[in-house]
Amino acid sequence: MDFSHVWMLSCPSSRCGAFLMGQNKKERVQRPRRPKPVSSQRASSDPMPGWLKPDGALAAGESFFRPIDWLAFGITTLVTLIGYCLTISPDLTLEDCGELAVGSMYAGVPHPPGYPVWTLYTWLFTKLVPISNIAFRVALSSAFAAALSSGLLALLTCRASARLVHSMEWLGGVEERLTNRITLVGGCVAGLMLGFSGFMWSQAVIVEVYTLSVFSLMGVLCCLYRWTQDTTRMRYLYWTFFWFGICLCNHQTLIVAAMGIETVILFAHPRLGRNFFTVNALVYLLVLVAMVVGATELFSQNAPMQVLFHMLGVSFIAITGLMWVVTITQDGGWGGFNPVREIRDSLKVI
Repeated sequence: MDFSHVWMLSCPSSRCGAFLMGQNKKERVQRPRRPKPVSSQRASSDPMPGWLKPDGALAAGESFFRPIDWLAFGITTLVTLIGYCLTISPDLTLEDCGELAVGSMYAGVPHPPGYPVWTLYTWLFTKLVPISNIAFRVALSSAFAAALSSGLLALLTCRASARLVHSMEWLGGVEERLTNRITLVGGCVAGLMLGFSGFMWSQAVIVEVYTLSVFSLMGVLCCLYRWTQDTTRMRYLYWTFFWFGICLCNHQTLIVAAMGIETVILFAHPRLGRNFFTVNALVYLLVLVAMVVGATELFSQNAPMQVLFHMLGVSFIAITGLMWVVTITQDGGWGGFNPVREIRDSLKVI
């Protein structure tokens, strides 16, 4: 007697189907899984971001800033300048406006720190602009500097975002025309956000010094980014520090940007960045000795600033020591150490 037929007739169809499917699963041949593709590119130990690495277009002799970047600069500068001119103050306003306007008219010296670059810059507007009163002409100089600042940010953002897109492998299939449109919009949006932000707009339509400070800071960023793409052309780094000097002449609070500049230099040119941090560490040690012997009372009444000062000093020493070890190791130890080259590179810092 065939008991299998009796069992199949006696059990419900759903249970039989499930049982048979289970049997089929057990008897099914397991196919080997395809191994995941392993990337042929080795993980890079280079800490420098892709958008800061040298541009391949420069090696081909092309201009660094593309026409689309300059288009973003032009659009942003024109739009912000029109907006400022439509809302500019026609005469004197409050606070330092009257004093600064008089200083601009005579190329004089306003309140400390004196703003020598700003005074000469605005004095040109008082002589070259033939309309309205002195306050309006100086306010127009503020608007012009703010518009250029916004345009430079658009220029920088457009170019850097293009590098960012090209550095992403998963965006490798994007057409060049689409990339240009994306970067153009991104650059214009960044510049217009700066130009029409509350603080920038408020300072761009009156007699004030801050828009020229922002303009000089944008000059620092553009020249520094250009230098990171070809560190052999030191003139761009020199221009960076020229614009940074203009920043300090106009407003000393911008000295905090020095740490950011040195950090970018450290990534782009480790040996040169090491020398910058070495100078920082030596200055910290000299000031520390002066504080110990009582020659200076720097931050003596400000405990938080003392803590910040010592934290920065210790970080300078740590980074300096680490970078010296790394660079000497790369040279093959002390046998490959070249003091002439080190002195030459150190003179670049001075």
